[in-house]
Amino acid sequence: MKRILFIVIIFCLISTQSCYANTIEIQVLYNLSDKLEYSTDSINKLKILSAEFIEINKSETFNPKLYNKLDSFIKNNKNSLSSLTALHMIAGMCFWPETFELYSKKGEQIINFLINNYSNYIHGKIALIVKASILSKKGLNNEAISLLKDNYEVILNIEKDVNFKYFIQEMNLEFSDDKNIIAGFYHLLGSIYIDIKDYKNAALNLNKVINYYPETNYAKISKEMLKSIK
Repeated sequence: MKRILFIVIIFCLISTQSCYANTIEIQVLYNLSDKLEYSTDSINKLKILSAEFIEINKSETFNPKLYNKLDSFIKNNKNSLSSLTALHMIAGMCFWPETFELYSKKGEQIINFLINNYSNYIHGKIALIVKASILSKKGLNNEAISLLKDNYEVILNIEKDVNFKYFIQEMNLEFSDDKNIIAGFYHLLGSIYIDIKDYKNAALNLNKVINYYPETNYAKISKEMLKSIK
């Protein structure tokens, strides 16, 4: 099953391949309003782009045409929180395997931009999980764990954030496992602990996925991971 948030933005970091396509310039910094809010109009517009994002994900290749649409959306919606969601999608494309070597650094810059400038918004909070996965894929597992532990309470409150439901809507995740952000968080922690052979903490976090989100694919994967460390 192709997952939209964590597989696209996080687990696609696993696979890197050489690519010979021509790169395009990716904008990272945007002059957005100091106060960002959601609007029905911006959510509906972005849902259309999100559907295209999901379809293009099948190619696992950065798509310049969709990037230009998302870039234009951000520039035309400088007062909207939907612009931050559009940035998440751009970052996601930057990590797709076929063009990973060309764009992954830009993806990291976007994630850092969200964390450094929008930490109080849902998008900056989710970006913390993405950042931890990036660190882990680089072999910086202790740094990844520290980032997640330092922001533990912030991350656990993501699904309670007043704007979380809008983020899920515009990403078209209402009927996907990926609406369960915290399940992905615990699963990520469990995976990182396995990498550093801390099987006690790995089991602790994987069991949280199984116990709190038993009907998700995250739970199925976590059960298989637990078998491998017992």
